[in-house]
Amino acid sequence: MKSVMTQPAKRDTFNLFVYGTLKNPAIMRAVLGKRLVAHSSQVVNEDTVLARRAVLNGHKTISPDNTYLYAMPARHSRIQGYMVGPLSLDLLPVLRKYEGRNYRRRKVRVATRKGREDALVFLGNTA
Repeated sequence: MKSVMTQPAKRDTFNLFVYGTLKNPAIMRAVLGKRLVAHSSQVVNEDTVLARRAVLNGHKTISPDNTYLYAMPARHSRIQGYMVGPLSLDLLPVLRKYEGRNYRRRKVRVATRKGREDALVFLGNTA
C-alpha cells in the first residue's frame, strides 16, 4: 500500500526564493536537511522539497566579497533562481542563522510557470 504524504497547513509553511549558495543541493541538505527535487512526484517525505525555476524581477545580484551573492533592488533587472517549498516555519531560525547579519528577510512576489507567487527571500543588507 502506497503511503500518502500530507502537506503541512499552508499557514504553517512558506516558499523560499533562492539565488545563491542554497541553490546548491549539497548546501541545502547541510543547512536545512532537505533534498531538492525537480518534480512534485519526487516529494516522497518531509526530507524532500520541490525546487521550481523562478525569477525575482526588480533585483540584481552583486558579490562585493567575491564569494557570496547579495540580492539588491535594481530597476529593470532580474534574478533567476528557484522557488523552494513548502517549507515549515520552524526552519526560519535556521535560515536566519545561516544567512547571518549581512542579509535581511523580505516577502516578495516571484514569477513562476504558475504565475506570480509569494515567497520569502534573503536580500543583501545595505543599511
